[in-house]
Amino acid sequence: MDSRSEAFVRVLKFLDLDLDPDRSALKVAFKKALNAAKPESLRNLETALGSSLGRDQTDAGESHLRGGEVGKWTSQLSEEDLRFVQARLNAYDLDLADFRTEPAK
Repeated sequence: MDSRSEAFVRVLKFLDLDLDPDRSALKVAFKKALNAAKPESLRNLETALGSSLGRDQTDAGESHLRGGEVGKWTSQLSEEDLRFVQARLNAYDLDLADFRTEPAK
């Protein structure tokens, strides 16, 4: 299973959804969900909708997505931002390190 699949399984388990991606009926749905979450699929959806997914962009044709590169967020957030995120995650007994699939900056 690739890292995207493993991450998706972890999200489903966190949501208490026990979906085994290896079961045949769920395998198809699992692959469709992963494909639908690809940045290019989301951009196509925005084009079809005629607006950004978050409907938060003021310029026509502007996308809510900002690249889709794995780990890009680590270069976009300051240490203060990361401390804030960790504090919020602490309320749910979560650790920011659990969301990293690459070394920290």
